[in-house]
Amino acid sequence: QVFLIEWVPTNRPELTPENGSRIRLVCLLVEGKITYVHRRLWPSLVRLAARFQRAHLAKVWNEHTPSGAHRSRRVAFPSWVPAEVARQAKRLSLSEAEAILWPLLAPTEPAKPGRR
Repeated sequence: QVFLIEWVPTNRPELTPENGSRIRLVCLLVEGKITYVHRRLWPSLVRLAARFQRAHLAKVWNEHTPSGAHRSRRVAFPSWVPAEVARQAKRLSLSEAEAILWPLLAPTEPAKPGRR
């Protein structure tokens, strides 16, 4: 499963891994699964970071090695956070950040047993 927090087109050639990472974060935010987070949401995510598992906030990606193998890479939170995003996060109140990220913060209902 892959989760998208705000739509980011994947068929745009200008969104290469190098420059695409300026507008979206790939992390394991939702249930430890690949999650794409648009940059507009980063300040709220940083402001509410204490509510998430730190490992789920790491920036993750795969690289191709010269031999053709894939290598998983990661940058720990908050090392990947740009200075401007950190400043924006400090200016946000908790309630503002919560209002932006409320779908991620809402408790999920346990699955109901199926009827027979």
